[in-house]
Amino acid sequence: MNRFRKHIGTLATPYGIAIGMASFWICIGASLLFIAVNEQNSMAKVHEQMATLIRSISVENEATLGRLNQQYRPDCVDSNLVHLRTVLFSTRFIRDIGIYDDQNRLICSTTEGRFLTPFDTPTPSLREIRNGVDQSIWFDIPILLGSGQYHAMVVRQGRFNVAINQDAISSLLGGMDILGLQLADSLPTPVFISSRTNLPWQRYFNEQSASSHPTEGYDWRQRAFVRTDYVKGTPWVLQSYRTLTEVIVAQAPLASFLVSLSALLGLLITALVMPTLKKQKEVSARVHLLLREGGILCLYQPIIDLSTRHWVGCEVLMRLRDGADLVPPDQAIPAILEQKLAWQLDAGVIEKGLKELAGAMPPTSGFKIAFNLFPENISFNRINDFVQSHLAATWRDDFQIDFEVIEQSYDESVIREIARLKQSGYRVSVDDFGTGYSNLGRVKRLAPDLLKIDRSFIFEMEDDSLRSSLIPEIIGIARAIGSQVVAEGIENAQQAEQLRKMGVEYGQGYYFARPMPIQDFVGEYAAQADKLRLSFRMNASAPVAIRSWSLDRSM
Repeated sequence: MNRFRKHIGTLATPYGIAIGMASFWICIGASLLFIAVNEQNSMAKVHEQMATLIRSISVENEATLGRLNQQYRPDCVDSNLVHLRTVLFSTRFIRDIGIYDDQNRLICSTTEGRFLTPFDTPTPSLREIRNGVDQSIWFDIPILLGSGQYHAMVVRQGRFNVAINQDAISSLLGGMDILGLQLADSLPTPVFISSRTNLPWQRYFNEQSASSHPTEGYDWRQRAFVRTDYVKGTPWVLQSYRTLTEVIVAQAPLASFLVSLSALLGLLITALVMPTLKKQKEVSARVHLLLREGGILCLYQPIIDLSTRHWVGCEVLMRLRDGADLVPPDQAIPAILEQKLAWQLDAGVIEKGLKELAGAMPPTSGFKIAFNLFPENISFNRINDFVQSHLAATWRDDFQIDFEVIEQSYDESVIREIARLKQSGYRVSVDDFGTGYSNLGRVKRLAPDLLKIDRSFIFEMEDDSLRSSLIPEIIGIARAIGSQVVAEGIENAQQAEQLRKMGVEYGQGYYFARPMPIQDFVGEYAAQADKLRLSFRMNASAPVAIRSWSLDRSM
């Protein structure tokens, strides 16, 4: 995970552009979906309006024919035709009523009166028995009114028929493409077809309506939005279609706005995520993952007894491993403190240091292990519980734990916590002593076991600078409070010898060894022990003068 985030930070620009482009296309997809839903809702609304109209026509036809057959005589006398004209006047869609004789011929109508010559009835376009009633239907039939220039849909039941102005209905169904009839035991028949509907779409209507199930949505084969509805309570079927091109053109202003908005959002998202992606390259953005995913690397620098040159202990130093790179402490520590991860770091170093040393070090006699603590982590209960649980897991009781704290003005509660650590057998050192404003009274209250002289004092020893002249003063403070002294940053034999003569007990520095991984440390520790044992055997068997010279050299 950490490696992936670092990779993202390194390639922030292409990733940012990719995210922006992805956002753009997602927005385009959402826009198309919105347009599609909008179109389907529009088609549904038109179908609902048309279904309401068709139900009204169907109900009017059936009611009127039922009333005619029940209440009126199939007689062409003027008085009867007047009554039928009254019925006609009360309807909304019916334009004429016709009467048949018992020979199945049309003999008169409310608009033309009695015909001089009865009309033989042609074969109907459709015939259906609904609710026990036989109905015949003719489509697109020219009527006598207007000398055949008007066409009607004629529905016959019993001895009467009604004519519905087909052109008027077509104008009312302006939002439809096909209106058809689905009668029992017959294929669906288109009745009203818009001028834009070609033969393939008529065949498609037959295929869809034959299923007797409403359909809606985008048909990928036809590349169009299609809606087919069955008008409840009637045999009528409605179908509309809109190709994707037609929809986009019809909603061009909305489509243009949505495309522009998508482009703007893509640019905005790119601008917003780019800094965040670039930040992933920085340690501060990934430090919590480094601590959690085993990014802590422990290095061990020996602490040397300046009188005997024995390795009496080591300081456990932290590095953060970021892939193949190591993050310097001056970069890692500020990020850790800023994100309040101080305890996670200290706990991780203590746990790993104890585990590695316990697993690799041979048995020792009070080998000193120094861990650095952030001031905010000085809590006896938390530290003691943590350390003891991990020591118990190692089955080692030959280590002397030393906690290094920085010199600062601690309140009474922290001083009590430090005192409890000392009382429980832990050693306490004041690290980098003398770099700030050192106060004898404050250090005395801490009562540390060790004072560590900062490397900056040691570095200037050979120049006899004012800073290096303070080393005897620091040693004097240590003596006054009963502490031993450790000098850091020793880089040559001259510095080591001078410090020993000043009374400094212990030293660290590149002159003795650099911080090193656990395997290298254990190997060097064994080599130093063998060297000292060999030196001791040689001194024990040599004349007194030679032994004295050898011991002096070994110091």
